Amino acid sequence: TVLTKGGAMPKARKKKNSSFQTTITKSVFLYGRPNKEKLVILQQMQNSYTALINRDIDLLEKNPDIILQLVKNDKKDPQMRKLEKAIRPEGINSAFCQNAFDAAVVQVSGRLNNIRLDLLSEGMGIFAQSKVLFAMSIMGCSKQKMEETMRQIEGTFYEDCAKTLHELSEKEFSDLQLEFQERYASKSLEYRVPKLCFVSVPL
Repeated sequence: TVLTKGGAMPKARKKKNSSFQTTITKSVFLYGRPNKEKLVILQQMQNSYTALINRDIDLLEKNPDIILQLVKNDKKDPQMRKLEKAIRPEGINSAFCQNAFDAAVVQVSGRLNNIRLDLLSEGMGIFAQSKVLFAMSIMGCSKQKMEETMRQIEGTFYEDCAKTLHELSEKEFSDLQLEFQERYASKSLEYRVPKLCFVSVPL
């Protein structure tokens, strides 16, 4: 009998028509070497898991509304969790889908961070130093919007960013953003969207 933390019996859940035999897969790992039949099931799960991550990577890459969350690798953001549920295939274990989604976020976030660090080394200043300003630059936000956002975040770094933005003329800001967009586009071609060949299924 399994008890919850409070000692109460867990609520009964409806049985899902899952194509992933998680119980069989766990037995493969828990009770020694898999036989041929179990090995086939395990390989099918790993292939399905990898395919699901790649699908999620493509969906995340094409969604302009979550750039900031991706730059910050914020998997627990309510908007991200809502998105994960919205794109979850029917009949598949929810934990399986969440793990795949989170793995996809890590991949996309890592790519964006590599681009950001390259732009930082190329002299893009606060627009690459601050992950928030980096995301806002990708989204094409205005100087006023960026300055307001910086003032809303606590910390001397963000105060300095707001001051730097305030001191820029509209033309200076526009020129910097144009340079940012050109460099970002170039780096986006250099750092290809990840496509995974094999990922182990987490237990």
